[in-house]
Parts: sequence; structure tokens; C-alpha cells
Amino acid sequence: MSDAVIISLIGAFGTLFGIALTGYVNIRLGKIHKQLNSRMDQFLAEARASGNMQGRKELKQEQGEK
Repeated sequence: MSDAVIISLIGAFGTLFGIALTGYVNIRLGKIHKQLNSRMDQFLAEARASGNMQGRKELKQEQGEK
């Protein structure tokens, strides 16, 4: 093989490796993003429930004072 062909093959393999690495990182980041969103949704649901319970408790206290 000539030097030009070897250099072209090295460039092609480098390009394919870069594409594969980009795809792998994209998939991993997608999984992490989904996990974070799930945890945030869970946190917001718990915060909402806690806030509702706190509001009901305060309402009962106010009604008891009147």
C-alpha cells in the first residue's frame, strides 16, 4: 500500500471512532438526564404533598382559634 492510502485509512478510522464515541456519550447523557428528571419529578410530588399537609394543618389551627 502506498503512503497516501495508509494516511486515508488512518483518517477514516479516526473519523469512525469519533462518531462512535459521540454516539456513546450521547446515549449515556440521555440516561443520566432521564434519571435526574425522574428524581426531580419525585421530589416535586413529595414537596407538593408536604405543602398540602402543612396548609391543612395551618387551616385547622386557624379554625380552632376562631
